[in-house]
Amino acid sequence: RLTLQACRIHGLPAHAQPHLDSFVSHYPIDHRASLHSAFHRALQEGQPFDLELPLVTPQGERRWVHLIGQAEGAIGRPDRVTGVVQDITRSRQTEHDLAEKHHLLELLIQTTSEGFWFVDGEAVTTDANPAMCKILGYPREQLLGRSIFEFVDEANRAIFAHQIQQRAVGIPGGACYNHATPIYDTDGRRLGSIGMWSDISDRKRAEQQLLDTSEALRQTSQELQETLDSITQGIAKVTADGRVKVANHRVAELLGLPVDVSNMNTTF
Repeated sequence: RLTLQACRIHGLPAHAQPHLDSFVSHYPIDHRASLHSAFHRALQEGQPFDLELPLVTPQGERRWVHLIGQAEGAIGRPDRVTGVVQDITRSRQTEHDLAEKHHLLELLIQTTSEGFWFVDGEAVTTDANPAMCKILGYPREQLLGRSIFEFVDEANRAIFAHQIQQRAVGIPGGACYNHATPIYDTDGRRLGSIGMWSDISDRKRAEQQLLDTSEALRQTSQELQETLDSITQGIAKVTADGRVKVANHRVAELLGLPVDVSNMNTTF
């Protein structure tokens, strides 16, 4: 027996009572066997199940649902399965969007000519992208676990030490070449910093200019978007039909579009 909410989620008329085969038929073919098997094990062995599955309603609407079920009845002889069904379409879409942004950011970091240098709270290197390795002249394996002070001259070592002290007490970076942004966890604890670097040897061999960095990386979708927005070039991911899926603020500025262009279904 389905509740009104379960009927709504499955796109069925109120008080609809489909048999098991009809109920399972609303799910894609390649998931029906696992759903049938889950019900069978519950009734035959008393084994509960917890599944996340795609669903297509009779109206053609695609959704994701979370199914939790357990057998009930006499001990050793269950005769029915009860449980709950949740519409998790929005959360799955959020996860998908976050993965897309993460993939785009990772692609940019790995392919950009700008150097990204990640350090922890003790100024020890935790990661560096290929461009940063090229700038420093070391493979990534030789950078990991080493202090940033091992790779700078005396003049810049003093600047770095001053900047790290400023970040430790929460003071934003000033006019120094290194404008590193602190990274915090979800509880507000400082984990480290990220800095974006540029090799300007051809233009100014006497010194190495440090570029402005991204906003603090957070462990949410906003973390990734803010990082994209800090990059000075306009960056956008556009679908085949011209719709903007991901974009930073610079794209909006260049095109004269709303700042929240990635959520406006804008078409190029």
